[in-house]
Amino acid sequence: MLHSLTVSNIVLIERLTLTFERGLTVLTGETGAGKSILLDALGLALGSRADFRLIREGETSAQVSAVFHLPADHPVWGRLAEADIEQDDELILRRRLKSDGKSSASINDVPVSAALLREIGDALVEIQGQFEGRGLLDLSTHLGHIDRAANHQDILEKLRSGWNNWLQAQRNLAQAKRDLEAARAEEEWLRDAVQQLDLLAPQAGEEDELSAERERLSNVGRIGEGLALADDAIFGDSGAQAIIGRARAALDKVAPLAGGLLDEAQAALGRADAEIAEAAATISSAGHELESDPARLQNVDDRLHELRQQARKHDWHRGFRRRACRTCR
Repeated sequence: MLHSLTVSNIVLIERLTLTFERGLTVLTGETGAGKSILLDALGLALGSRADFRLIREGETSAQVSAVFHLPADHPVWGRLAEADIEQDDELILRRRLKSDGKSSASINDVPVSAALLREIGDALVEIQGQFEGRGLLDLSTHLGHIDRAANHQDILEKLRSGWNNWLQAQRNLAQAKRDLEAARAEEEWLRDAVQQLDLLAPQAGEEDELSAERERLSNVGRIGEGLALADDAIFGDSGAQAIIGRARAALDKVAPLAGGLLDEAQAALGRADAEIAEAAATISSAGHELESDPARLQNVDDRLHELRQQARKHDWHRGFRRRACRTCR
């Protein structure tokens, strides 16, 4: 019920507080006494359209507060809970008008929109004029009136619970469908990936071997130049083999005269000559095997590209899956 109404600076009223008791309250008075002003003030507190002409002449603002005492199970408390306004011993609706054309509203000192104030006000008070039935003609309120009259709160609660469960089931179904589509896409991707890997048939260590071969094929010219220089350094007129040969011949002539003093030197030169000969054979063999094959180089490039493309594809996919899993959690 409406417990009190406080009016400040509304038309002729500078300050007024009315307190109401239980039962019927009747306001009487001559024309112009202010009965309609009180109804306009109450309408402001209940969320009616702001009429700034109601501000008392000479004042910059006007304010109306309506205090209600409601039972704990009143439907209004449920609507206020949705707006994060806690239930209290009293319900205070407050409206303030300012001469600059601005207005504000609050419920239990919590700022609210004029629309919410009107919604709460409509649920608390029904104002009927001589030629209108504001609440009775509002079709949106009829079901509420019928339910309250029939005392269907338990049925309404079951209906509300069933409706919420159905909405949750709808959301769960939609999520399950999205998960299924994602799983199907994942399955398709994996099948395609496995097929491509089967066709590619990569071998362990193949990339390193191909990289080494590509490096060799790409530098055939430089390697050949190096082999030619090494061959000349061994077999040329001033090459290592000729120099060692002359050194061995010189020692062979004087060794018998040295009484074994040069035996170790002769053996060392012999080993050096053998090592040089082996190195020369290896260089010659490498030169025979070294050949420029543009077709082979292209094949190696293509194979490396396919291997590395697949590696990047699967590395990216694993990273994406890890991020997706963290997002799901």
